[in-house]
Amino acid sequence: WNVGIVTLLVSGSMSTGGWAAWPPSPTSPLVMTVAETAGVPRSGEIVWSGVPLPRSAGVLSTADLAVLNGAGAAVPAQFEILARWHAPLADTGAPIQWVLVAFPVTLGGSQDADFRLVTDGSVANPPPAQPLVVTQNGNRVTVDTGAATFVVGGSVDSLFDEIRLAEDTLVAAEGRITAVVNGTPTDHL
Repeated sequence: WNVGIVTLLVSGSMSTGGWAAWPPSPTSPLVMTVAETAGVPRSGEIVWSGVPLPRSAGVLSTADLAVLNGAGAAVPAQFEILARWHAPLADTGAPIQWVLVAFPVTLGGSQDADFRLVTDGSVANPPPAQPLVVTQNGNRVTVDTGAATFVVGGSVDSLFDEIRLAEDTLVAAEGRITAVVNGTPTDHL
């Protein structure tokens, strides 16, 4: 697997010494720079990282959060509170200290892009372009991610009853998984 690195930079007003002031003012945007370091183009890959929020931002809920791309458009994102300032997670009256941010990124190999974390509730977090769909029929559960469909639970002899890619390529059926490696089909039972 090729893994890119996410670098988080916090923008704020500059002090006379040339260093960013910490904590930034509550209205300062939090800038996240995503850098692809393996030289591999990425399309819609999910990037996730913990992001520190200044107490002065006063963010109490993930409902106030959104991610904007370099053009200023909202990007579908998922947020999970990791820590609150001097309080347990369940204390919704305490500001969020750390939040896990996950969102899709498309980058060319060895490129980087800036994203902005909006913390004031002024931007709505859009739904994903392709929502996850889960259906159940008896013991069989079908999970459609948009990129692939997975069917599980119909057979006790296999993990997956079927895996099918979006373009209808069958990857697994009845416990047999087929992969193509360097143009050669390889089966696994």
